[in-house]
Amino acid sequence: MVIYISEYDSPEDPQGILKQTLAMGSEFPGPAADVFLAWTLRLGLDSNVAEAARAVIRDYHLDTVEDHGGEHAKLVTLIREAAKGQTVTARRRGGARGRSRSQS
Repeated sequence: MVIYISEYDSPEDPQGILKQTLAMGSEFPGPAADVFLAWTLRLGLDSNVAEAARAVIRDYHLDTVEDHGGEHAKLVTLIREAAKGQTVTARRRGGARGRSRSQS
């Protein structure tokens, strides 16, 4: 097994995937969602994605990056959204499948 260690490796950016991608700027061909997914998976199950995203924004100065479109901007937007800590709460779906069945 080969383990790639980047000089940019940190707990908030394992293997420096975001740092290296963001350094490409507008040259980054994308897709942004793939890089974002790879980053979240590398964080690990015990990591808080929102906290890691806030650290990335702070460390890489993403709060001052202007949106010029393209995949680079999409990646910055995904990181900013993750920093907000928005989560989806599971709810019971309506309809017959969501109701408990009584035993006769």
